[in-house]
Amino acid sequence: MSWRDTLVVHFDEKLDHIPVRSVRDIQLILPHVAKSVELARAFEKLKEQYQAVLSALDHVEIGLCVAQQGGAIVVKNAEADRILTEHDGIRLSDNGKLFIHDSERNAAVTTRHS
Repeated sequence: MSWRDTLVVHFDEKLDHIPVRSVRDIQLILPHVAKSVELARAFEKLKEQYQAVLSALDHVEIGLCVAQQGGAIVVKNAEADRILTEHDGIRLSDNGKLFIHDSERNAAVTTRHS
């Protein structure tokens, strides 16, 4: 895929030429603008991939969560979200971690993710 980007800089129509200082200033910021465009493309691609993964997880008929090492849930599918919002034995705590109402099972899950 090929991309073509354009940066347009407007000057007052009363000017009969582009000021040399303005040209130098634009030359200074141009590499930063180019890098910003490049990063935006990379983030957009990551966002599309992330959405594709979430969409695939939503087709699974069981609740799935992905947790960081400390136990904070970073991704959950629609079924997990439904289960967790019911507060029927398991839910998300205020700090974004799984909380199981059975204290023994909660301790086992908490210990594994500490």
